[in-house]
Amino acid sequence: MPQVAIPYPDVDISSPREITVSSTTASNANGTSRRVVESLLGEAMARGERTAAGLRCGVTALALTHFLLAGGALELMHPTSRAWIVFGVLALAGLASLKLVLGDQAQSVGETRILKSVAIDAFIVIVCTYATSWWVTPESDALLSLPTFAFFLLAIFAAGLRISVHAVVLGSVLNSFGLLAVITVDHLRTGALTHQGFHGTFMAPALLLGAAILTFAITHRTRGLVFQGAKAAVVAERTRQRLDLYVSQEVAEEAMQTDSIRLTGTRRPMAVLFCDLRGFTQYSEMVEPEALMRELNAYLDAMVTEIQAEGGVIDKYLGDGLLAVFGMTGSREDDALRALRAAHGMQAALRSHNEARRAWQLPPLQHGIGVHYGEAVAGNVGTAQRLQYTVMGDTVNIASRLEQATKGEPVSVLFSEALVDAARRAARTLSFPALRLHADLSLPGRPAPIAAWTFRR
Repeated sequence: MPQVAIPYPDVDISSPREITVSSTTASNANGTSRRVVESLLGEAMARGERTAAGLRCGVTALALTHFLLAGGALELMHPTSRAWIVFGVLALAGLASLKLVLGDQAQSVGETRILKSVAIDAFIVIVCTYATSWWVTPESDALLSLPTFAFFLLAIFAAGLRISVHAVVLGSVLNSFGLLAVITVDHLRTGALTHQGFHGTFMAPALLLGAAILTFAITHRTRGLVFQGAKAAVVAERTRQRLDLYVSQEVAEEAMQTDSIRLTGTRRPMAVLFCDLRGFTQYSEMVEPEALMRELNAYLDAMVTEIQAEGGVIDKYLGDGLLAVFGMTGSREDDALRALRAAHGMQAALRSHNEARRAWQLPPLQHGIGVHYGEAVAGNVGTAQRLQYTVMGDTVNIASRLEQATKGEPVSVLFSEALVDAARRAARTLSFPALRLHADLSLPGRPAPIAAWTFRR
């Protein structure tokens, strides 16, 4: 018999299945790593930008108040007064900041926007301070003694709020050169350097340098914390992705979100589906293990696709079969209907799968499906060292025995009457595959026969 495997969709059959899955998972994990880091850093930068905007808004309001109380209102009466520059810049900055704080709820911002915002902060401080330096007279205090000097420090600290090293460097450079230019103008008009003396003058660049170094250190540390958080998130996502390979996504998410795992279960109504290949054990004796594994995985891939399309959860693989549950982690009104449609899809998928097998000169496969609906217990079974989330109860037993009953019946799918009734109630006006009553079957361990249904041909 030819030992040729059926190719998987989008999978290289020349490579073992586990390598393909591992490579795909690694690629997804790497992509997830980048997305998580970019997302967390973008969110942190966006929050920093909004915080900086709020700070700018508050400082602008205080500066406007000080400006008006300090005689700026009288200066505005002169159209050529430089007071209009200060008032206009502060007013526009305040309105723009208020709009950003109240209206912009973007989850992330780009580096370019951050740098532009830092440049705007420096521009506001430099323009307003430069204009202020023209108001003083030779008898006034020098600029370095005025509260306006602190705005340069605030601008540097605000740059650090953006969690961007480039923003800190840009803010430090712009504000340093801006302060130097303003001090020069101030000295020419008031003799500021003479008034302050060496020690007073030295304090300005010292404070500015200290602010830049402190802001850089805080920003660097904050970015490190963000990357640590991103790394932890990536590890958690990679763990979840790997866990999804061994248990269902629903079970994996429930396990990841639960604070404590207990050896208990929950009783709920659910639909249970058993599926098993017929004669596959005997067939496996004639096929190499590698080829057999690829053929079995190809079959299971086709069946699982139909089950998951209807919201079913793969509880476990049973050699050459599987156990699927509809309502395993939470009951739905249409679980029975979903299970019925899944079984119908599995029949169609098997026909398509067998057509592919014939093209590869492989014998067709046959399977048996049993589905029942009722209450069962879903929960953790095992020990503190190793657990398995599964389902137990009479509902599971009946579904298994219906699947076994297909071995001696001329049909490959059997439904219990409880499942059919529940599916009809859920369907209401919706249509679902035509059914017929097959027979009253005596199942092992059951005191009375059970009405079994199947698809109408």
